[in-house]
Amino acid sequence: MSSPPANYLDSADKDIDAVVEGSGISTSAALCQDLRKSTGSMGNPTNIEHNRKSTTTRAQRARKKSLFQARRAVVLSVGLDRHKILFDQLAALNMSGDETDHDTWHESPVKYRIIESHWQSEDLKTFMRSLDEMYCNNQSQCTTDANSLHTRIARVNARVEDGHAPRGLWRNCYNADWLRKLPSYKKHALKIKNADYDFDLTPLFDELEDAIMQEQEHRSADEVEEVL
Repeated sequence: MSSPPANYLDSADKDIDAVVEGSGISTSAALCQDLRKSTGSMGNPTNIEHNRKSTTTRAQRARKKSLFQARRAVVLSVGLDRHKILFDQLAALNMSGDETDHDTWHESPVKYRIIESHWQSEDLKTFMRSLDEMYCNNQSQCTTDANSLHTRIARVNARVEDGHAPRGLWRNCYNADWLRKLPSYKKHALKIKNADYDFDLTPLFDELEDAIMQEQEHRSADEVEEVL
């Protein structure tokens, strides 16, 4: 039996490459090269930074969800049912974000610096943060329980972002300065209620609570004029 020519393997490779090139399929050598590139890219600084940002974003979304759920739980459990009408217009996405506060990184539990949402009025911020305080006052392990609300702190030099403003809120829920800078079509799309929301946090129960809720609902239905 005669031996194959010395250039047998080279010829075979060329034949395979020709067939593969016509079919659009990579050769095994090319596949290995692609694999080496993708594996090596895991240590690429650009990819590391991308992964870090993705992880940070997921964590921020999870904390926003916890924040929304905790605030809504307070409204539904301590005689503040009249504010359910406000939370029916909100979602976790509308909560202000936060980030690790590096000035207190050595403390336990870790504290988070609030990222201010520019669209939120000071009245709305005060209302929401008061609900946070009420939640912690009703939780014996507010800062240590794994399922509890994380500790948030406001800083004078806090980062500010536009945030995600919901539609259909009362005019005093929005930051007036932020509204002035909005294009007319965006302001129109918000469908702002031409009335002020009552942020009072006095607990009320039974018939008085029901009466106030009904009055708030009727007033909201009658005052849906848009602020242009």
